[in-house]
Amino acid sequence: MRLMRYNPKAKHVPWKDMVIADTLSRSPINTNESNTEQAVAHYLESITNTWSVSPSRLKRIKEATKRECQTLMKDILEGWPKHFSDLPDSIKPLYSLGSHFSTDDGIITVHDKIYISTVMIREVLQRIHEGHQGVKKCREWAKSCVWWNGLSKDIANFFEKCSHCQLYERTQKKEPIITTPLPDRPWQRIATDLCEFQNNHYLIISDYFSRYIEITNLKKDTTSMREVEAIKTVCAKLR
Repeated sequence: MRLMRYNPKAKHVPWKDMVIADTLSRSPINTNESNTEQAVAHYLESITNTWSVSPSRLKRIKEATKRECQTLMKDILEGWPKHFSDLPDSIKPLYSLGSHFSTDDGIITVHDKIYISTVMIREVLQRIHEGHQGVKKCREWAKSCVWWNGLSKDIANFFEKCSHCQLYERTQKKEPIITTPLPDRPWQRIATDLCEFQNNHYLIISDYFSRYIEITNLKKDTTSMREVEAIKTVCAKLR
């Protein structure tokens, strides 16, 4: 149960390569450890305590799961069919995650998240979108406690159909990077910038055509007159 959220890989290490003996190389110590059922119960309790779901909504999720997900719960408890073709069409999209499903007390979980049945998706989407925080924030909140097949797509579609979000969505979006056209000849167009290094100021001049760079030490004089003078000196050397 504790390893279900991970994807461990077993690797054999020959005894001659075991320079330092690990825990599994020692004889077990007889301790009064809890049995498997208690360990599973404690594990599930640690997961359910992190769910930001009200008891009333959790009760409705249980009722919806009981009505709609009997086949899925049976496959989880008794084992999935050996052949993919034996699965009902509604369960086939979940087959690849079969080993990550578990169930307890009428709730189906995927890893440590609650599986939401189809009849509850609309209600959960409305709860997630109450704050109108945008697609990214809604996805982050949803993925922290719930899961269903197509969650990200459903949240994006719900956002696009929300008139409030469309009305107040930011109109000033980030401008995409615009490529500067290549000049016809060297030094037809240049770029300049100032930088500071070890208490000295430098004027950097770059040619857009050749990418050639000229650096002039301005020392501590960064006035516009000093910069114009430095640019004129560089241009004079290019004649």
